[in-house]
Amino acid sequence: MPVPGGGFDQAYNAQAAVDTDSLLVVAPAVTQATNDKQQVVPMIEQLRAEVADTKLPDLLPLALREATAPLSVQSSLDDALDAIVTPVRTGVVLTQRDLHAGARSAGVGFRRGERRYALRAMMQQDAAATMRWLLGHARAWVEVHDRSGEDSTSQWWQDRARHTVRTLEEMLDHEATSSTDQFGATQQEER
Repeated sequence: MPVPGGGFDQAYNAQAAVDTDSLLVVAPAVTQATNDKQQVVPMIEQLRAEVADTKLPDLLPLALREATAPLSVQSSLDDALDAIVTPVRTGVVLTQRDLHAGARSAGVGFRRGERRYALRAMMQQDAAATMRWLLGHARAWVEVHDRSGEDSTSQWWQDRARHTVRTLEEMLDHEATSSTDQFGATQQEER
């Protein structure tokens, strides 16, 4: 290799791609070429080949592997409210705007405040109508997750949203066949 000041030395140009978190060398290369810029494309190609050849386990992110249990038919009102406003428990995102639209759809008043509080107020006014609206909202989220992909994380969200739909359907069936309101809400009387 040419050296500063003239002449040649027996030398090599080493390149390495390094993972910045672990500082692990993931793709080494040695060449006699003196120009580092000409080594970028071969290094990227080597990295792509490494990734293609590596069989990585299809693991869920830790937050999903350790997620709290999903919504349950046996849930108390408090646990159901906690689950419904927690996306990782239901696969459903519920915003203030959604709740406001849901209150209109269910024919109940909307009380501003924290989402759990607003949802509790809706349930206390008309649990069945509020749950029917929640069921429709959860079904819309199933459709969103169905378009998200086939990887294990997308599949987890799809399964969680589908579970929520089935659970809300069971809760509504129980609500319709029971003489008492599962959540202790005061039902609106027909006028």
